[in-house]
Amino acid sequence: MNLNWLNSINGNIPKFWEDYLASFSNTSKPLRFVVFDCKTTGKNIEEDNMISLSAVSVIENQIKIQDSFMVFIKQDELDNEAKATRKILRNNIDEEEFIEIEAIIQFLGFIKNAILVAHQPNFAIDMINEALTRMDLGTLKNEYMDINIMYQKLQHLSSAQTTSLDELCDKYKIDKANRFTPHGDTFIMAKLFIILCKKLKINS
Repeated sequence: MNLNWLNSINGNIPKFWEDYLASFSNTSKPLRFVVFDCKTTGKNIEEDNMISLSAVSVIENQIKIQDSFMVFIKQDELDNEAKATRKILRNNIDEEEFIEIEAIIQFLGFIKNAILVAHQPNFAIDMINEALTRMDLGTLKNEYMDINIMYQKLQHLSSAQTTSLDELCDKYKIDKANRFTPHGDTFIMAKLFIILCKKLKINS
């Protein structure tokens, strides 16, 4: 699909991208963190696809449930393993699916200039940036924080030592009933983020 039109409507950049970039000049509101989750068909940035994007805001150490986001992304073709993964992720959630371009536009409109938060977010960020590249746009401009690195700092662990999301849930007694679902993992990470912010004396 030729997406050059995104960059050249009336000689201007797309409105959604313009709005996203403009959000970084707005610093008048309270600091907003967005904990996000990106489910994919696999771990190959070039060959695999995003299945879903979900997110929730954290402001002043509180999860803002009313300020949350969820989108499922249409898939053209999936192998049997990917189909099974997709079925588990949806978990009977009846949500409309959007093509990747529409999903990214919605996601950018939600996150704006927030500081992004996730457990080992690099792969998810790379996947989103790869989608933006396919749209002939730039990359995410948001700062981001890694829950795993926060825990490393708290426990004085080496940068090579990784603590899984399940291990962190067990340590801080966080319910894992909805693990591996988009919203479930997002809210689990949001709870962990607030706990670690308090322990590290970071104002979230």
